Amino acid sequence: MPLNLSRADMYSWVSHTLNFVKGRCPHSCRYCYVRRGGEQKPAYFDKAELQTDLGKGKFIFCGSSIDMWAEVIPREWISTTLLMCKLSPTNRWLWMSKNPKRFMDFLDFVSPSNTIFCTTIESDMDHIEGPPAIDERFNWICKVKNSGFPVAISIDPIMDFDESRLLEMINDIGPQSVSIGADSQGHGLPEPTPEKVRTLLSELGRNPKIKLVVKSNLGRLL
Repeated sequence: MPLNLSRADMYSWVSHTLNFVKGRCPHSCRYCYVRRGGEQKPAYFDKAELQTDLGKGKFIFCGSSIDMWAEVIPREWISTTLLMCKLSPTNRWLWMSKNPKRFMDFLDFVSPSNTIFCTTIESDMDHIEGPPAIDERFNWICKVKNSGFPVAISIDPIMDFDESRLLEMINDIGPQSVSIGADSQGHGLPEPTPEKVRTLLSELGRNPKIKLVVKSNLGRLL
């Protein structure tokens, strides 16, 4: 079974995607693009993916269609996924979750040399129900970074924010990259003004330690 080529513009450095855990995401964020496909079966572990040829020298976003780190996902599904990926040490891995607290339980399964942990922080405020609170995500991704692992931040879809506080949070996290995108499906989210978005982009662009990735749909808010 071959890997899926990455077609998203949010993580330009990712070459492929992979999902051992599939089905309906437990967080049920109302803006989730996967939900557009209709009702899905509950989360499950797809054993057929164990036959996937992971190849060599790839950058793989594992868990692109569901948050496999959500609290209700069985530990053995996560550990099996990580052990499978560990068999391909020349690949690099992006792990993303709105529940970065759970990353801490599995740091011994991965290496900082080929791993990036990412969390979504759409704002400095909580605008939606379902996933862990923004402050909780912030606190735990900081702990992951302090444990010696590179981290990244996704601000997608961006929602209304306080400029000074959001910038302070990002600087405290110290991510190697920040990806920013907008809601492109008309979910009626509370969105920032163009001035706020331009200020955020300008300030982040001045930080030489951060790779800023701007999704094409952000142009709608500018």
